[in-house]
Amino acid sequence: MPYSVNIRSDDASSANIRLLWDRCALLEPVASMRSLQYPPHITLAIYDDISREVLVNAFDTVVEGVPPLTVRFDSLGYFDGPHAIVLWAKPTLPPEFADFHSGIHAFIGVESCRQNYRPGNWMPHCTLATEVDHCRREEVIALVSQKIEAFEVKFDVADCAYFKPVEVIHEKSLSKNC
Repeated sequence: MPYSVNIRSDDASSANIRLLWDRCALLEPVASMRSLQYPPHITLAIYDDISREVLVNAFDTVVEGVPPLTVRFDSLGYFDGPHAIVLWAKPTLPPEFADFHSGIHAFIGVESCRQNYRPGNWMPHCTLATEVDHCRREEVIALVSQKIEAFEVKFDVADCAYFKPVEVIHEKSLSKNC
């Protein structure tokens, strides 16, 4: 089972992401993000072959001192996956986010991480839908072409999880008093 390192929003400010989940779910057979029962998040790394102990130790070292991070979203995008189209919100990240991302990879090593999450390849995103059929491409393009009103979300928890289903194995609240 793959493990991920995520920063998530348990904060009320994530309501706008949840509204986008519902809007994008209209293009899916089942509301993929609601069905995860996991808050809005940005994944920093995914590992298919790593010991839980190594992951948690690296996580604890790197997350120390990371404050809550406010992220601005002002547009939508999509990935053309092999089985479905993935819709996502595009973040404008504060510098601390990049430090957290590079810190995880510096501590664990990039060769253990999935290619798409490695420095230089990583496309930061907050997933909105994962199961949009390819036959709905025109609707996806129309949706991501629309302007959205910019909004901010406070990401206040970092975690390690494995999936699917998503199960958090270790987490830390991000505090301004770190």
